[in-house]
Amino acid sequence: MLDATLELVNAHGLDGVTVAEVAERAGVHETSIYRRWRTREELRLAIVVWIEKTYHRRRRQDTLGRLTPIEFETLHQAAHAA
Repeated sequence: MLDATLELVNAHGLDGVTVAEVAERAGVHETSIYRRWRTREELRLAIVVWIEKTYHRRRRQDTLGRLTPIEFETLHQAAHAA
């Protein structure tokens, strides 16, 4: 469901997505969405947290020498452990 939400957010922006659209894109009923997230705001928060934890952690960053945050942290921890 979060993948469907992300696709819609990319197309319409965070405020332009309805629960009905998410349900349709995910191929589930709206009640399935509301069982997991009671409000549209909870769904919005879940997608923002998912983007931060998943997408941004894997995106290459210029300020980190074109490494992902995960790669940078791994190298940084290895350097300090040695």
